[in-house]
Amino acid sequence: TIAIIEFVEQSDAAKAYKKLSYTKFKNLPLYLEWAPEETFSSQFKPEDKKVYRTVEEDLDEMDHATLFVKNLNFTTTEQNLREFFEKCGVVSNVSIAKKASPKSSSGWLSRGYGFVEYKSKESARDAIKKLNGKLLMDYAVELKLSEKQITKVPETIKKERNMEEKSA
Repeated sequence: TIAIIEFVEQSDAAKAYKKLSYTKFKNLPLYLEWAPEETFSSQFKPEDKKVYRTVEEDLDEMDHATLFVKNLNFTTTEQNLREFFEKCGVVSNVSIAKKASPKSSSGWLSRGYGFVEYKSKESARDAIKKLNGKLLMDYAVELKLSEKQITKVPETIKKERNMEEKSA
């Protein structure tokens, strides 16, 4: 299978080439080559299509203000996450992705990422500007807008899950 990818900026192409050469994709190594000049029949003109979207444009289209938080310390709690993000506004909801772990005392193990939902879009904007790359429990967090809103698990379901975990 062959794929051709054209980058708008040559520097982005060089970074991708350097980072992806000979890495595995679906258990097979990626063999990358530079394509010959004039591979495409027409020249790309950025003014033809809007290529880049700003955080503001994305937020304006969303009906929620949820951030995806990557690179969390595995010991970070939802309370730690809430306190860290409250510097930028009122946090309505936080969630850390977890998986079942019989070795853990709580029965759950963090997956290293989570979500923070703000009451306002302005707070989410502020958080991306101020907190992206900042240290939370010695880990530099990476922030992006989340496509999905956090769905809160009703307390009755949480209690049922806790009962099932304890009886197991």
